[in-house]
Amino acid sequence: MLLEKIVNTEEFLQDRIVRTINEVKKPVVIYGASVYAYVVYNYLRAKGIEVFNLAVDRQYKQADHYMGIEVIEIESILDSIDDYHVVIGISNYPAVIERFKSKGIDSLMVLDVPDFLNIPDAFMDLEFVEEHLGEFEQAYDLFDDELSRRTFIGAINTKLTGDPSHILPNVEHDHLYFTKENFPEKRNEVMLDVGGFTGDSIVDFQKITNGEFDHIVSLEPFPKMFEQLNSTIKKLGIEDKCTTIQLGAWNEKTVLSFSNTEMDIDSKIKEDGDLKISVDTIDSILKDLGRTVTYMKFDINGAEYKAILGAENTIRNEKPFLATKMHVKEDFYRLPILLKQIAPDIKLQLRQRNYMSMMLVLYAFFDNN
Repeated sequence: MLLEKIVNTEEFLQDRIVRTINEVKKPVVIYGASVYAYVVYNYLRAKGIEVFNLAVDRQYKQADHYMGIEVIEIESILDSIDDYHVVIGISNYPAVIERFKSKGIDSLMVLDVPDFLNIPDAFMDLEFVEEHLGEFEQAYDLFDDELSRRTFIGAINTKLTGDPSHILPNVEHDHLYFTKENFPEKRNEVMLDVGGFTGDSIVDFQKITNGEFDHIVSLEPFPKMFEQLNSTIKKLGIEDKCTTIQLGAWNEKTVLSFSNTEMDIDSKIKEDGDLKISVDTIDSILKDLGRTVTYMKFDINGAEYKAILGAENTIRNEKPFLATKMHVKEDFYRLPILLKQIAPDIKLQLRQRNYMSMMLVLYAFFDNN
């Protein structure tokens, strides 16, 4: 029974760390100055904790400030590191811990922020799992391999406890979307990039295919990100192989309200949001373009379920490879169940791509992939 594999804990690990920071008065320093440091910073700030500095290795320092916070060299505080609370803001925390242990330092704190959309609340609780136990069990049985089932349980346990050690044995380092493990090894791919952002996925796609792809259709609804997306494509010199559309993917054609944020990675649907975006179904968008696709990537901050609902005909008829970021607790069961309902012959795999639980990706593919 799945519930027997679930860990029940009385104390959330993050709460213990926050309590320690509040009780032992020291300046807080985040080790790291990139996307995960941004996530940790926002989590701490939401908990009422001020961050004194960001710190990076001297050789990797690229700027004096990040998010308006001074970036210092970690070497400058090594001799007095016990005078600080140092929170790791880098996803590869095991390597960081080992490196600092070799220097005799074992006081670094690890915060697994389950997903930036929930900050500062917990991702899910045991009551939610028990309430939807039948759906969780159904999803568990739909996965194609044992690693996926172990990853499923490990991810749930980390979300429930805040303890990333539950996912540690299941981590499979690879590209997030275009994996060496299961990326279709054929040329002339046509990718639908759902959540184009700044074009980061297109850069990765260009590299892993050596530029030998047929076309990319990229959807990005936010104006600032849409501009950066087009700029990235221009820098790569692949404008003739890309179609960018300032639209979001949904299960109907409509206008949605979004809340906007500083870096846009954590923008989300919100009824009283300050930004309106246009959305349409993938089936309609591709039909209007007259294009078929072989690969679909979804990373749209919790809107993945609605987007896949609007791609039902495309998935069923064209049988593309899908890579979907898991952002919300309901997607743990509803995405696998939905994909199997759309196409009973589809195969499902779940992979943990780094040591933080927010990097969980669902892959769906057919034998023809």
